[in-house]
Parts: sequence; structure tokens; C-alpha cells
Amino acid sequence: MELKKISITHFIVEVFSVVFAVLLALGVNEWRESNNNEDLATEALSKVIQEIESNQNRLNNVLLNHKSIIIEIDTVISKLKRKNNTIGFGDIIFEAPSRTAWDAAVLTAAVNYLDYNMVEKITSVYSTQKVYTDVSDRVFQELVFFVPDKSREEMVKQFTKQKIYVMNLISIEEQLSEEYSKFLDENNR
Repeated sequence: MELKKISITHFIVEVFSVVFAVLLALGVNEWRESNNNEDLATEALSKVIQEIESNQNRLNNVLLNHKSIIIEIDTVISKLKRKNNTIGFGDIIFEAPSRTAWDAAVLTAAVNYLDYNMVEKITSVYSTQKVYTDVSDRVFQELVFFVPDKSREEMVKQFTKQKIYVMNLISIEEQLSEEYSKFLDENNR
């Protein structure tokens, strides 16, 4: 068996070639992964913005409904005080805002690739939305289990209490609507 002599320079060139090829492959892989992560973050942000726009539109409809309910409650209270037997009002709407896009962004770790300030703004919007959802659930419970009393005076008190619940809910809805608008205005509406 014959041994071939390999020159040291040829050996060094081969080693450096292999190392360079491996480093180049790792760099390309890192670049590709970075691009994929940026695309994921961009898509997640786009879906969050769409979700917030949709939530704002639905909230505006609910807010209009609740403001009209306040007027109707006032009418019912007035009729009760005048001893009018014909009382009633329209349906009150309760609609929970969505948070699916944000939850998906968190679960897929897309938030890890978003700008920190953006994550902070989005979190603020969804935190305000959570407060609204909690209050809305509480008001819903109060209104669903509302059983009018037989006495007109007690019914006036009950409807006044319901009016206060709805007014507080409207206040939070307005805050949430402002939060949505602020976010959307800052993020290319």
C-alpha cells in the first residue's frame, strides 16, 4: 500500500474550505429562519390589527345599543312614576370582543419577534378589553336575573340600579373604544 503525501498547504486549504462551507450553510440557515420569524411577526401583527378593527366596529354598535337602552330605561322609569301600565324596551346587546389573533400570536411565539413597544401597546389594548369583558359579564348577570318587583316604587329603584350598571358599562366601552382608536391610529389604520 502506497501512502500519498499530502502537502500541508493543501490540507489547510481543505480544512478551511470545509469550515467555510459549514459556516456559510449555518449563516444561510440563520438568515432564512430570521426571515421566517419576521414574516410570522408581520402576519401576526396584521391579524391583531384586523381583530382590533373588527372589535372596534362591533363595540361601536354595542355602545349605540347601550346608549339607546339608557333612554328606554328612563322612559320606563317615567312611565312607572306616572303609573302607566305599558312598559318595556328593546333588546340589550352583549358581545364579547375577540382575542383570538393575540392568543395565536402568543401561542406561536410570534410575539417574540415583534418590537417590544408594539407588544406593550397591544397588551394595553387587550388588558383594557379584559376589564370591559369582566364588567360586561357582571352587568349581563345583573340584567339577566332581573325580576321586577310588584311595587312601582321598588321597580323604579330596580330600573335606576340597572341604568347605573349600563351607564358604568358605557363608560368602560367608551374607554375601550378610545384605546382601540389610539392603537389603530398609531398603527396605520
